[in-house]
Amino acid sequence: AQQALYDLVPVRFEGGQPYLVAQAANSLYYIDPETSGALTSGAPFTSGAAITAVHFANRWYFFNGVNDNVVMASGPRWRRHGLNPVTSPPAGSTASSAFALSTSGTYEYWYTEVAKYAEGDEVESAFTGTATRVLVADPTSAHAPVLTFPSQPLNPEATHYRIYRGAARYVAGEPSNFPIGYMVGEIATSATVWTNGGTPANSSGYATS
Repeated sequence: AQQALYDLVPVRFEGGQPYLVAQAANSLYYIDPETSGALTSGAPFTSGAAITAVHFANRWYFFNGVNDNVVMASGPRWRRHGLNPVTSPPAGSTASSAFALSTSGTYEYWYTEVAKYAEGDEVESAFTGTATRVLVADPTSAHAPVLTFPSQPLNPEATHYRIYRGAARYVAGEPSNFPIGYMVGEIATSATVWTNGGTPANSSGYATS
């Protein structure tokens, strides 16, 4: 079927294939002029009056003032330019095991979603909600914070949850430390529970699993 094309943008990657990119029928299409020249659908893209393409760090960024910006990498591979912010904190509780720290107090936790792409790009969302507070009265054996995450991420392309912790609070009603804190863990979105316990796998400054 014939497609009504809006704009035709030439793009080329460093050491890679050239393409012609156009918007049509709510999608970005691309043509490889060195092979068949067939029109191939690349990424969903609500059509606008015109598209603008910007080349940076061997990526092409497409925007038209209507659709979310779209990023094209060599291959070609496509992704959104950014992620939606996480607005709800993880649910907090405690387990009868040692805390990763030795200091009692009320600790704040929040998380972001991270998308790790095959081409090596890594995109992290923001967190705009209210941090979860977990009381650790006995850090040696009885109150390791346990965080429970959604079974599905807010952003479908997210592959990991990245976990942050603020400094201990000691007075009820004390203002939040958010967004000041430390990254204390990272888990795949297929996991839903994370314990800030005393084992190296989930308590170091940049733990991954």
